[in-house]
Order: sequence, then structure tokens, then C-alpha cells
Amino acid sequence: MFIITPMNKFIRKILTSNLIRSTWRRVIHLWKPMVAWTILTWGIIAIILAPISSAVLGLEFFRRGQLIVGNEQLITWLLSPVGIGYILLGTALILTGWILRFAGIFQIVADDLYNQVADFRSIIFRILSKTHLLFRLCLFIVTTGLLLLLPLAAGLALIYELLLDSYDINYYLSATPIEWHIAIIISAIWFLTWLSGIAFLAGRLVLALPTYLHSQKSISESLQYAWQISTQRSKKLLKSIFSAISFWVIIRFITDTILFGVSFWIIGLISDFTNSLRIIALATGIYLMGSLFLDAIISFLGFSYVSTLITKLYFQDVPKINAISAPPSRYKFKKLGSILKKVVQPTLLFSVVGGIIFISFVFSGYIIEQIPETKNSQVKIAAHRAGPAPAPENTLQALDLSMQTKVEWAEIDVQLSRDSVVVVAHDFDLMRIANNPAPISKTDYDHLQKLLQKAYSNGKSSQQKIHTLDDFLAASRENIGLMIELKQSTEALARKVIDVIQERAMENDVIIMSLDIDTIRLIQKKAPQITVGYVSAFSVGDKSQLPVDLLAINHRAVTPSLINQTQQQNIEVYAWTVNRANIMATMIEYNVDGIITDKPKLAIEVREELQNLSATERLLLQFNQLITIEID
Repeated sequence: MFIITPMNKFIRKILTSNLIRSTWRRVIHLWKPMVAWTILTWGIIAIILAPISSAVLGLEFFRRGQLIVGNEQLITWLLSPVGIGYILLGTALILTGWILRFAGIFQIVADDLYNQVADFRSIIFRILSKTHLLFRLCLFIVTTGLLLLLPLAAGLALIYELLLDSYDINYYLSATPIEWHIAIIISAIWFLTWLSGIAFLAGRLVLALPTYLHSQKSISESLQYAWQISTQRSKKLLKSIFSAISFWVIIRFITDTILFGVSFWIIGLISDFTNSLRIIALATGIYLMGSLFLDAIISFLGFSYVSTLITKLYFQDVPKINAISAPPSRYKFKKLGSILKKVVQPTLLFSVVGGIIFISFVFSGYIIEQIPETKNSQVKIAAHRAGPAPAPENTLQALDLSMQTKVEWAEIDVQLSRDSVVVVAHDFDLMRIANNPAPISKTDYDHLQKLLQKAYSNGKSSQQKIHTLDDFLAASRENIGLMIELKQSTEALARKVIDVIQERAMENDVIIMSLDIDTIRLIQKKAPQITVGYVSAFSVGDKSQLPVDLLAINHRAVTPSLINQTQQQNIEVYAWTVNRANIMATMIEYNVDGIITDKPKLAIEVREELQNLSATERLLLQFNQLITIEID
């Protein structure tokens, strides 16, 4: 009730607003040239801008000879002059497509307001002749956007430095002390303050774009003019545009939800009556085609509506305009009704529906061909941080649970103590596991043991001992493989880990992983017989070109195309950290080579269940993956 009542008032206010209704009439009046321009813009983006963007952003100039830039290296690179240039150019190229689309709709509405017939050919030449100016405008917008992000980033960094920099971040995430809550509250206040400032600037400067398109003013002159004419109307401008965008988002959410529910119900009924892959795939194809078609319509109406609204708001302040009103709503809706009546004529309607079914039939064949064989159900399972709860992480107890579960791998984290002992621990200090801020890299191993034992005896830790890599190698021999992640990207740690492994002669029983590509190259040079993997938290570039044997990547970044590319290069892909059954199933259907999880027993159950699914059930599973929005 508390949500529905304000929502009803909001929608009622939108539907009864004169400005909103007149804008909608204008969109209906000009829908034909708007559709034509939208299709043309999509074509320009697909045929011209997208290839140019891919070619320019893939130039060796930006990558400086690097195959990939990821993790901390990515942050460093993005903050460099070359990285900033990459962001500016890439974002500007993407933004150019949207600006072109707005510019065309603006010109169509402007011609109509001046009582001129929209000459589509003339509009094309006028807009395309300004492409270089529009690109310059996009560069200016992106540069300004980056500058406006600086105070937000600086404020959040200061909050982190003052409140969350004393211990390892994992301590704050798990224990959530008072400092964590204070940091969250202050960060939220700072973000809302910054967002309010951005909204104020947007309200004052939103008319700069139509000013720049309509007049001969420069960018700075357009900004000054927009600031002047919006002095008294910034609140109204923001309210009108926000209402329009909100209504667009609500309509899109409602239609997607209804389409999802109806499609899921219908396909469920079909699967109850038949196991025919062709019929189920055909229904899936019809859903996908219908969803794409509906999304295209809503996207067109929403963007055209907001663009028309901004144009009308701009021309309210342009003097001496011989403007005309859009035809009355009754007349326009009659015209729209006659158009719809023609559309639903049996011949045309059957042709459209038949076309959708034919496309869906062809697409259904593709879907069936893409159903993976059961061999991918042999995906390997790796227990995250040695093993599952209730055993403490990165301990021999956890490793023992993993071996009982009979998973193929146990993933562990290693770092060097001050006296160069390779210890198994995830955090850089003992705060989370022993309530002690001692940094591991600055503490001798024996002292680490004493601190942990003291915390255990006082009931502040569930872990009695901090183990060494050698302890794990001895316990895992001939029982389970070890995936060893280097928490420190140092040559000293890499060399020491290799030495410990070689002393045990277990080069073929381990995988060494790192977030740093230079560390991986060092391992390959010193111990080429050891399998190496790259851990990708976030990255850019072609991952299939990495000189590694394995790629461990966040499951949100895993795609079928990535799997295909890496498999062609004989690179295995492991998804981390996957703890939900539906995401495990998705990763297995994507044909990943392995899953890193905190719940190895669940992963094994999902793997076995998938292996026993019929082809129809696997197809339904793929349909569920296509229409489910994953939030984890």
C-alpha cells in the first residue's frame, strides 16, 4: 500500500500533465520519420561506428605491446595518459551514436515546430555534416564527466583511508565493526551530495545540447546560454525529464515481467505434454524474437519521447518561433487507430506472425545445435580456500573435508612471512582470523603461530595453527591437486613457492596462479613444467592470447564466446567463486573446465544431476538461463 499509492499518483500525474500529453502527441505525429532515423542510426552504429571503435581501441598504440591489462595493472594503466586517452576516445565513440540519434529526432521535431515538412534527405545531410562537431561535443562531455567523477572518487578514497585502511578489507567485510558502518553511512551521504550536485548541473545545462545543434554557438557559448535560460526553470526541467525517464523504465520493467511470466508458463505447459526439442525450441525462439521486437519498440518510444520533450523545452525559450501545435490528440489517435487497423488486417498480420515463426523455426535449429553434450558435466571442482565450512579456511581440516568430498582440486592462498616461510593465508594480517592486526609479511612464522594459538585459547579464533605450503603439499600428495594463488606479486614469493614444490617433486600435482602477468612469466621461465594460471578480477583485452595454461575468472565475466576462444588456444577456464546451484549449472552449460566454490559438495551434486538430464531438460535449462536476470 505504501508503494502502490505513490506509484498511482506518479503515473496519474504523468498521464494528466499537459506537457507530457503534448509531447506524446508530437511523437505519434512524427513517428514515421523518427522510425526511419532510428533505423538509420542503428545502421550507422553497426556498420561504421562499431568497426571503427573496435579497430581504433584495438590499436597497439593503446596496449603498448601488452596482450592484456588486468587487475591492479589495469588501474595503473587507466590512470596513465594513454589509458585516459583510451577512455576518452572509446566513450566518445560510443556516445557519438546516441548523440547522432538525438540530433536527428531534434531536427525532425524542430522542422515540425517551424511548420516545415521533415525532409529526411535534408536532415541526413545536415546531421552528417556536423558529425565532426558532434564527436568534439562527445569528447567534451566525456572529459567533463571524468572531471566530475574526481571529487566523488577523492571523497570515497579519503573515507577509506581514514576508516578502513587499518586492517585487511576482508576483516571489515566479515566482522563489520563500527568503523565499517560509519564508512558506509558517510559514503552514502557523500554520494547523495555529489549526485545532487550532478542533478543540479544537468538541470541547468540539459538544454546546451539542443542549443549547440540549433544555433551557431560554440560549446562554451551553448553552455552559457543554457545556464541563463534555465535559471528559473531548472526544477521544472529536471522534474519533467526525470518523470519521463522513470515512466519509460517502469513500462519496460512491467512488459518484460509480463512477457517473462507468460513465456515461462507456456513453455512449461508445452514441456509437460511433449518432449519434442523442436517444439520447445520453437517456443523459445518465438519468445526471444518477441522479446527483441518488444524491446526495440519500447526503446524507440522512450528515447524518442525524452528527445522530443527536451526539444520542446528548448524551443519554449527561443524567440520569434512560428511554432504550431501537434494535431489534437483525438485526431492523432484516430489516425493511429486507422494505422493499427491496417496492421491487423489478416493478410498483413499473418505475414508478420508467419515471419516471426519462420525466424523462430530457423533459430530453434540453432538452439538445438548449441545444446552441449553431457561431456561438459565432467567439469572439475575446486574447493575455495582449501575446503568448506565448518572447517576454518586455508587449514588442513578444510583440506581433509575436500578430500572426503572427492573434489579434484583445493584452492589455497599463500604469502611470505618476514622470515621467508611460505604460509597459507588469505588476508594480509591476522585481524579476521585471530583479532590481531599483525601483518603476515612483517611477522616471523613462529610469532604468527603464537599469536594464533593465544587467540584460540582465548576463544577469539577457531583456528589453532597457521599452516605452511609444505604442510599442504605433504597432506595432499596423491589425494587432491593444489591450486596455489600467490597473494603477493613478488619475485621472492614466486621463487620460494617453486623451491618448496620442487623439493617435494610435485610439479605435476599443482597449479600456480597469480593476478600479475609478469609473475606468471617468471614462473614459466624458472619452472616450465608447472601449470600456471592467471586470476582475472577485471580486465580488458583478448584473454585467449595470454601465455598461460589456465584462466581463473569471475563467473560474471564468463561467456560462451570466451570459452570458445580460450579452448581454441588450449587454455582451461575456471569460474570463481560460484556458490549457487543455478549459477553452477549455467557455468557447466557454458562448458567451463572448472568451478571454484565454497560449496564443493553442492557443486558435485549439480554436476551429477546435469549429467543425467535429458536433451529436453537441458534445452529448458538453457531457456531459463536466457530469460533469467542473475543477481548474485
